[in-house]
Amino acid sequence: MRKLALQAAHAAGHDLMHLTVAEHATFDSIARRGCDRPCTWAQNLLCYGYQQCIPPCTGGNATQRALHPMDPAPDVPIDPLTVFPNPARSYTTLAYTITEALDGAWLIVRQVDGREVKRMVVNQPQGQALLDTRDFVPGTYSVELVNAGARLATERLVLKP
Repeated sequence: MRKLALQAAHAAGHDLMHLTVAEHATFDSIARRGCDRPCTWAQNLLCYGYQQCIPPCTGGNATQRALHPMDPAPDVPIDPLTVFPNPARSYTTLAYTITEALDGAWLIVRQVDGREVKRMVVNQPQGQALLDTRDFVPGTYSVELVNAGARLATERLVLKP
């Protein structure tokens, strides 16, 4: 019956977070039958997706299994610039976050001697830019995130042959 209930929901085109009333009742009856894996799976589904938590077989109360919002994370500074993969061979991604208003924002790639080899405009406060490095000479480069004439971050980029 458990497998049939899941197959029936799937055949009807429903995912597990959008069950009909009848499907929900079927999973509820499965969840209340015992402590085997299908029952536990149905209990977890109902608790997570529908906030209908059944006390666990091991005792305790249902609130132990309920999904509750976590306490907010402590203020962790956001990295304004991340380069990955690094080292790279032919492509790398430059992920950036600018918390101030955009004012002439750029991603600038420089060789070790400081010579600029690539400049890419930044039009959004947060995003990613794909950098094609196939025409670059293998070696070490710096990637700068600049906004309003001020350098916000610099990351090293290593290109392998």
